[in-house]
Amino acid sequence: MPSPRQTAFSASMPGTGELLPSCVWTGTDHPHCLAAYVAKMCIRVHAGDATVIRDGSGTGEGKALSSGQAHEIALKSAETDATKRELATFGNPFGLELYDRDKNGARKPRRNQAEKVSGPWTLRSEAGKA
Repeated sequence: MPSPRQTAFSASMPGTGELLPSCVWTGTDHPHCLAAYVAKMCIRVHAGDATVIRDGSGTGEGKALSSGQAHEIALKSAETDATKRELATFGNPFGLELYDRDKNGARKPRRNQAEKVSGPWTLRSEAGKA
């Protein structure tokens, strides 16, 4: 049985229920391997009986010493870009904040969250000194 989070939010490729990443370019820049990916995704948010669907796409580039690492970096970057673009369409609570480097739209933390949590723990060095 899916968790409540899984039933409220899901991401996949438009129309098929699967993610669609594709490598669009590879190359080398000695000693590095290069790769570029495009990812198309679909996010579904379930709110009671209603379902809101947003499609999006993103791009990513990867540069690494091995081909596998370059492809992995580019793929993850493209998927992250697509996800951020889709979430941004839901407004500040879901995604616009991901692009706001100055945190202008961010809410200030509540007082009880801003307070430091203290406990009976003591940090010690590797030698065991406090």
